[in-house]
Amino acid sequence: MKLKNFEALSKKIEIVIEQYDIVKRDKQRIETQMLKRDRETQQIKKRLEKVLKERSLIKQKLDSITEKIDSLDLL
Repeated sequence: MKLKNFEALSKKIEIVIEQYDIVKRDKQRIETQMLKRDRETQQIKKRLEKVLKERSLIKQKLDSITEKIDSLDLL
C-alpha cells in the first residue's frame, strides 16, 4: 500500500516538473519576444522623432516662404 502511494506521489512530482519545464520555456520565449518588441518600439520612436523634426523644419521653411510671398504685397 505504501509503495503505491509513493509511486503515485512520484508520478505527480514528475508531472509537476514537466509542467514547470513547460512554463519555464514559455517564460523564456515570452521574454525574448518582449525584448524584440522593445527594440522595435525604440526603433519606431527614433523614426517618429526624426519624422517630427523633419516636419517641423519643413513647416518653418514653408512659413518663411509664405512670409516672403506676403511681404511682396501683390494685391
